Amino acid sequence: MMPMFLTVYLSSNEQHFSEVPITPETLCRDVVELCKEPGEADCYLAQVWRGSEHVVGEGERMLEVLQRGGQQRGEVRYLLRHQRAPGPETGGSRAADQMVKRNQLKASVDRCVENGVSVTLSDLQDLATRQQQQINTQQQLLAAKEQRLRQLKQLDHQEESETSRLQQLRENALNQEAKLRRVRALRGQVEQKRLSNSKLVEEIDQMNGLFQLKQRELLLAVSRVEELSDQLEALRSNSLEPPLPPPHLHHHSTSSTAELERLYKELQLRNKLNQDQSGRLQQQRDSLNKRNLEAAAMDRRLAELRQRLWKKKAALQQKENLPP
Repeated sequence: MMPMFLTVYLSSNEQHFSEVPITPETLCRDVVELCKEPGEADCYLAQVWRGSEHVVGEGERMLEVLQRGGQQRGEVRYLLRHQRAPGPETGGSRAADQMVKRNQLKASVDRCVENGVSVTLSDLQDLATRQQQQINTQQQLLAAKEQRLRQLKQLDHQEESETSRLQQLRENALNQEAKLRRVRALRGQVEQKRLSNSKLVEEIDQMNGLFQLKQRELLLAVSRVEELSDQLEALRSNSLEPPLPPPHLHHHSTSSTAELERLYKELQLRNKLNQDQSGRLQQQRDSLNKRNLEAAAMDRRLAELRQRLWKKKAALQQKENLPP
């Protein structure tokens, strides 16, 4: 069985009403619970017909109440009163009398119809006009409710999109924080490399000082070798067939030759050491230049990441400061 719909007016304004589905098991208290405001305690359902008002009992079945109206059911209005229900002596007997009169009137109308008395055209036109007005009012209320429902759905969609956007912004902020931590770690590595480079520069300076000292010693040794070579050549040119030299001169020549050979060997050894030190110094210079280039590239990368991070933080703060 399809449920019927009962129109319950929530106030004296005819445009303020609610449509409640009615089944054979629906009681009056169910209708009141559906129509009253949340938290409202004292309410009752009143049946109004031609100026008379009858309180519908909470335990009455609404389908039976509607069926008791007969053909005059369209003239009966149901109002939700926002107050305590009056006692049974205030409206019960009058409502019963009105119900009896209404049934008598219905019986008389049926007899008139059976006797050939028909309803006038003006009555039918008035009835049709009232029904059309009720239909128009219900359509307007239905359109208003549909518009309100669309607005609520649109607001829900906007809230969902705003929530997803904020969630995405939070994730971006977390990602940027992680990048910032990595940048800080890279910056610490750069500082460590700079310290190691400064120590390497100090070592290179020390090696340069030692190299210059060795170079001065080498120059002195070279000059000493050249001097002894000149002396040796002079001795060779002056003694093509020399007589036997005295024992002290022979000893002096032998010692000079030994010293010359020693200085020559020392010169070769120092040349080799200087060449080795020059090679190591050049390698250290190349390594230092490479580290300086890496440090400069890392500084540029850090500056780019820091600039991008500042821009994203500014955009995030601007979006969060926007009014909802």
